[in-house]
Amino acid sequence: MFVRILFLALIFTQCTTSTKTTTNQPAEDSASYMRYIPGAGGGKGILFTVPLKNPSKTLLINRFLINGIEVPAKIEDNLIIASVFYADREPTVENPNPEPMDPVLFNENTFEAVIYYSNDGVNDSLRVTNFTEEKQPLYP
Repeated sequence: MFVRILFLALIFTQCTTSTKTTTNQPAEDSASYMRYIPGAGGGKGILFTVPLKNPSKTLLINRFLINGIEVPAKIEDNLIIASVFYADREPTVENPNPEPMDPVLFNENTFEAVIYYSNDGVNDSLRVTNFTEEKQPLYP
């Protein structure tokens, strides 16, 4: 009986210690965002950038959540870039005065991102809470 208990304890400890965790995060824990309002066409948007510290050709962004809202993201020039645009609604015959779209993220003051990614076949996530605001450049 003692041997069985010892054997089960040995199996249990082997299973719990074999969990693989990644400590080599691919991105920084700080990021930036920029609000923008284009000229013609109306609407408004917000652009998020997270610098990569360990760029890899096998790195894939599975999901990018900002304050719980999923935003499309891509990897470009050693950055994770995610953006959302809130277009003004066009008037129609049925609705000549449409309500403007609620630019949820555009109106937020603080941001927290959770980035779900896979790298070399290993799935992991990264939480980014340190966002700084960049000003929209002025073009002549």
